[in-house]
Amino acid sequence: MKSLSLSLFVLLAVVHIGSGLKCYVGGKNSTTESHLKEKLILVPIKTCTKITTTVQGQSSVVRGGSPLDHSSGCSSTAVAQIETCYCNSDRCNTAATTAPISVAALLSTLILGPVLVDRLV
Repeated sequence: MKSLSLSLFVLLAVVHIGSGLKCYVGGKNSTTESHLKEKLILVPIKTCTKITTTVQGQSSVVRGGSPLDHSSGCSSTAVAQIETCYCNSDRCNTAATTAPISVAALLSTLILGPVLVDRLV
């Protein structure tokens, strides 16, 4: 009877964990998705998180998961320079989710792209 109870408990725990999101977890300031690690969290995750803190020009990123429901999106505070992002799909708190694109880079690509393509063809 004891082993049946233990087996049932383990089965329910695995099913319960499997029903949550898969989020990247950790404090490593990774810039590419290949550096991120996915960890098993023992509570059901409803929202993945990514918190970026910038102090004196140095940024630090902490990724994790929350058992609370949050709507997807980012918010930031100007005083402490902290950006908190929430998302609601598997592995959505990657390195590239909040990377801004430079207007100069976009314009350069739009202007120089056709010129370079014409020269290659």
